[in-house]
Amino acid sequence: NILLIGLHGTGKTQSILDLAKRHGIKVKYYSCATLDPFTDLVGVPVPKMGKDGKETLEMVRPREIDEAELIFFDEFNRADTKTTNAVFEIIQFKSINGEPLPNLKCCWAAINPPDKTYDVEELDPALMDRFDAFIEIKPKPSVQYMVSRGIKKEIAAAVKSWWDDQNRKKRSFQDY
Repeated sequence: NILLIGLHGTGKTQSILDLAKRHGIKVKYYSCATLDPFTDLVGVPVPKMGKDGKETLEMVRPREIDEAELIFFDEFNRADTKTTNAVFEIIQFKSINGEPLPNLKCCWAAINPPDKTYDVEELDPALMDRFDAFIEIKPKPSVQYMVSRGIKKEIAAAVKSWWDDQNRKKRSFQDY
């Protein structure tokens, strides 16, 4: 399980989706900012008539997650506590409400830095401990990547040159 940490717009999400596509990995993507743990993961109770004639409740949930080899939780530190608790089980046990996810190999998540710049929460230390690696993603424009996404090479080169120039000029707070 991998946790990506980086500023917005640095390519955390797109990198994972591109990587999975390139390697034929089945991904289930969730935006934790809007994820509802019950309707999207655990399920909702639906009355069901048993063979004995008694009515029971059965949890019905979306089954597309059963096909996933990799689950990607985007904006993970924007999730509420109910969502992180549901996701905790998926990350640790590869199951939902005790039901195994048969194809799941790993979970990846992406967060923005937990500082005052973003309206995000610190992740629970026990939840953080369920990740095997933490990768900090820093912005690094690539002409080759931009061209592969349909941007003309001249424009991509100009953007990269501008970016490099801005980073050479960066000054610390003490310089002012």
